[in-house]
Amino acid sequence: MTNSTDIQRIFASFNGGGKASLPELSLALLEEQKAAWKDLREGYGGLASLKEHRIEEDEISVILQYNPKRIISAGANIDPVAIKARPCFLCRRNLPDAQKAVLYRKKFLILCNPAPIFPFHFTIAHIEHIPQLLSRALPSFLQLAKDFLPSFALLYNGPRCGASAPDHLHFQAIPKAAVPVLNDGRAGGKKVLRKETGGLRLFKMEGGGIPVIIVEGRSKAGVVAFVRRIIKAMKQVFSAPAEPMMNLFCLYNDGKWEVVMFSRGKHRPDVYFKSGNDRRLISPGAVDMGGIVIVTREEDFYHLDAAAVRGIIREVSLPDEKVEEIIAAL
Repeated sequence: MTNSTDIQRIFASFNGGGKASLPELSLALLEEQKAAWKDLREGYGGLASLKEHRIEEDEISVILQYNPKRIISAGANIDPVAIKARPCFLCRRNLPDAQKAVLYRKKFLILCNPAPIFPFHFTIAHIEHIPQLLSRALPSFLQLAKDFLPSFALLYNGPRCGASAPDHLHFQAIPKAAVPVLNDGRAGGKKVLRKETGGLRLFKMEGGGIPVIIVEGRSKAGVVAFVRRIIKAMKQVFSAPAEPMMNLFCLYNDGKWEVVMFSRGKHRPDVYFKSGNDRRLISPGAVDMGGIVIVTREEDFYHLDAAAVRGIIREVSLPDEKVEEIIAAL
């Protein structure tokens, strides 16, 4: 962050001190950007006309959101050749001229997302162009969740299951109250304690349609180490050297962290690749797994029913028996 363009881009800096909290600085940035950046203003203006409806049946309880501006994310080509050929839209040299940021602890840029899903929606991009890999970035992920308390949750989309920029490390910050799985869970689901060690607790959400792993703890170092153990166990189950497919949420409340982990088996469902009237342009990320399924085409919004949504979410999730293997390997 040394040249004049970078300096002009910084709206404010947050290093853990100062009078303003991170949510205060981020929301102030959002208001400034709405006034100064036309694309962002239009993106947030479109939220007022979004269509939503809830689907509840048996083990499925989700909100469908028709959000056509998310087509860029849902249709993102993450083929390595395509990724290498295009300029990275999270690198600061490629950001729109009008876009500004909060510089976070000299490591990340907090940016307003111009295609929001929520009334406040931020992308948090590393200042360097490094791959979307979680394990080494976990301390920052947890610290961000604490610094964004009390009303925000952090999310991470793995490079093969929701991240439209798998070549650039980034998180997102969204309203915690808006995500069903972080509040009322899923219809019929309940948290079952499976392991407890050194002040850390591992739960499995059962009976909610798909298996979910939840880690809770008051020690950041302890939670980081435990989540890394889970990732290592996932690698063993997948028998693959690369980062296992996963989506995560992280929040901090009452002096403890809560990490909600969705293990993935597929990036996109089969219906994504079909043609004509049989196609459904659904590309699940953390938000979808958490109970808000984003659809970018109106025909999908009106044609998806409970059975179709349940099938999509189950298809891209890791089967329950594999999640049990992960827990057993810890």
